Amino acid sequence: MSDLFTDMEQEMGFAGGGIYFHLYQSSGNLSHLDRALEVWQGAIGEMANDSAELPLCLNLLSYGLSARYEQKHNLSDLDEAARFLERSLSLSEVGSSIYVQTLNNLGNVLGMRYEHTADASDLDRAIQLYGQAAEHTPSTSPDLPQHLHNLCSCLLGRFVRSKNISDLDRAIRAWEEILSITTATSPYRSMYLGNLDNGLRMRYTLTENIADLERAIEVLRILVQESSPDAPERPDYLNRLSHALLMRYAHSGNFADLEGTIQTWERDVEQAAPGSADRPVRLNFLAYGLSLRYEHTRRIADLDRAIQLQEEALRLAPLGSRDHLQSLNNLSNVLRTRYAHSNDFAELERAIHLLERALQQAPPDFPERSDFLKSLSSALLKRYEITGDLEDRERANKLAGEQH
Repeated sequence: MSDLFTDMEQEMGFAGGGIYFHLYQSSGNLSHLDRALEVWQGAIGEMANDSAELPLCLNLLSYGLSARYEQKHNLSDLDEAARFLERSLSLSEVGSSIYVQTLNNLGNVLGMRYEHTADASDLDRAIQLYGQAAEHTPSTSPDLPQHLHNLCSCLLGRFVRSKNISDLDRAIRAWEEILSITTATSPYRSMYLGNLDNGLRMRYTLTENIADLERAIEVLRILVQESSPDAPERPDYLNRLSHALLMRYAHSGNFADLEGTIQTWERDVEQAAPGSADRPVRLNFLAYGLSLRYEHTRRIADLDRAIQLQEEALRLAPLGSRDHLQSLNNLSNVLRTRYAHSNDFAELERAIHLLERALQQAPPDFPERSDFLKSLSSALLKRYEITGDLEDRERANKLAGEQH
């Protein structure tokens, strides 16, 4: 079989390396990839510099080198891939399909090298290359969204490093452009919408421009509307929409915004089937909204309903899940709020019991664990004030120390 491959290599030239590359893709055997690269490099060495096929062959060779880098993490493979792509770029006619392909591929290689070395010049050049690829790609091309997506990813990475808001502005404009040319049936549409939401809310936190938050809410509503009721990502979309609505309420302080948010959550709960995976999330947010409204109106009916909703969420959420732990904490908080109104000691006792369960079930690295500790410490101190039990005070102080 090896003699047959050798004969085929000699007859096929550059294409012979594709035999080994296909074997590598099928088997994962790096020796096949190494051999493919050897054949390709040898064939390229025999090509005339003005060969029409040379730019494409250089791109394929660089792709193979990038594949080997992903396996071995040898930086020299990326350096060599970048060098071959620079050569391809210099040989390609500006605006041609291979020219645009090379721009994108070189951007990919430089982006990978930036992740390895953190050399900012590689990221800057990648942004330039992706921008050029987008400029040379017709608006009707199916490749344009990917070029713009690559550009956005690098712009966001540079923004995180430099905090230059112009990079975030440019990324948001590009995400908007992606959406304008992407159909509702695109498998990547939800990713593009999610990226735009993240960018808009990120900019809102910096500028407090309400227009960004309003647009983010529009985008999140589209995500929710276009996701099926049982989609695994739907609870996350609802969670993000709820946070955005709360951000708008916090910005305006307008009670009408809170009422509108509660109405949205009421609809979300109505639309959630009794056994749906996202029903606990929806119940928790509606309960939270009612608790906020209680702070304005002091209507005990809002607290009563919030507790009923939290009880249902607790029953539905899988034991030990994030939703279950948050429901334990949230129900405890509402019970403590109602205790302040009713002075019913049993409600304080139950609130403490729920928090203890949450802490017992929460793993050490659970993000909200410190919140649970703080809440339980506060509840124990409240019980100490009533009963005078020194054990509660000592335990509360110990929990307070564990928060740090």
